Amino acid sequence: MPSLFRDEAGTMQPIVWIALGVAFVALVLAVWSLLAARAAYRRLAEVTPDIRGLAQRVRGKSSEEVLAGIFTQLNTTGQQMDQLRVQMAELERVMSRALRRVGLVRYDSNDEIRGNLSFALCMLDGRDNGLMLTSNYSLDGCRVFVRGILAGKAQHDLMPEEAEALAQALSER
Repeated sequence: MPSLFRDEAGTMQPIVWIALGVAFVALVLAVWSLLAARAAYRRLAEVTPDIRGLAQRVRGKSSEEVLAGIFTQLNTTGQQMDQLRVQMAELERVMSRALRRVGLVRYDSNDEIRGNLSFALCMLDGRDNGLMLTSNYSLDGCRVFVRGILAGKAQHDLMPEEAEALAQALSER
């Protein structure tokens, strides 16, 4: 006997399959809508304190007063940025001459004294200018030498330890 959902052979009618498909699509859309609403609620919860703070600051003011305040604050911020740019340029100028890179080599100046009591210390600025300070310790005393470094080159011949200290300082880029 045929029913509302089955034909005489007992198979489901096509309208039932269509209805089930529509129901499934509706279920998927409902789940997606719930997930989207949950994400929107989370974003709103993050923004709400900012909006409340803004509302308290502008309460009782006209839109013209609020906009004037915003433009005043933007102008002040722009002036502060200009001052920071000037200060930054001055710092860059000063720092280009500051000693930034250092190379140090300790060594024994002769076979009589051990302990690496002699040293070569190279100190360079941002332009690779600086100095080489060398101390040679011996039983007779201690001798200290200073050599100038310009553009990463020594103005005098260097001992092997001094050349190593210069190479160390130059490699610190």
